[in-house]
Amino acid sequence: MFCDELTKERQKLYWKALHARLTIEEWEYACETAMDRETFHKIPLPAVLMAYAAEYQQEQASREKVRAFDAKFRDAEAQRLLDPPMPPGYVTEQVNTLLAQIGETVTFPGTSLPPKAAAYRTPLQEWEYAERKAALLRQARMVEDEQKEEA
Repeated sequence: MFCDELTKERQKLYWKALHARLTIEEWEYACETAMDRETFHKIPLPAVLMAYAAEYQQEQASREKVRAFDAKFRDAEAQRLLDPPMPPGYVTEQVNTLLAQIGETVTFPGTSLPPKAAAYRTPLQEWEYAERKAALLRQARMVEDEQKEEA
């Protein structure tokens, strides 16, 4: 890339000048960036490499900020999911408030229905099916007849 050679002696001088301020990763980034961006035919001075290393440090700091923000967001979301559920009656109160806002006079959850007779809960016996079917057919015919009379 560069026309002047980076000899072992020169590498040692560069590293001696920069090792206290750079990590190996920053040094590698600075060298690679210099090869990508520099248009001058000589190896850049240490100050140029330091500028590239500072760019790398800023990039790493911004990545760390993003990681910290993501971790904080994940922690907050996890805490929200672990928080105790809503107090009893909270949903009912909210629904009643909404119904009042739209002008409805009903209450939530509403009135309970009267209990059904025990006969509704017991299954029909085999011999009761035909009898039940005949009763339902009679009721359907009565409804049809009432509708014809009204028309």
